[in-house]
Amino acid sequence: MKNIPLKKVAKISIILYISGFALILIGCGIGAASLVAGLLVIIAGLLVLIGAIIFIILFYRCPHCGSFLRTRFYRTYCPFCGKYIE
Repeated sequence: MKNIPLKKVAKISIILYISGFALILIGCGIGAASLVAGLLVIIAGLLVLIGAIIFIILFYRCPHCGSFLRTRFYRTYCPFCGKYIE
């Protein structure tokens, strides 16, 4: 699996989260007029959010040891190997 820089992973995941929540809000607005169309847009938003979670699980890893960095996006060191993370 190709390593993506952590700052780029953070930016992509934030964009995916915002897109997913925007689709859910748009779906709620459309749902008042057309229930089926609104439901489809809400489901699309949920799929984008699930994709963002999977993206973070796959790519938000330490570049040195490859372990999953669980908490914050802009860490200064890896809690597992102790090496500096840019």
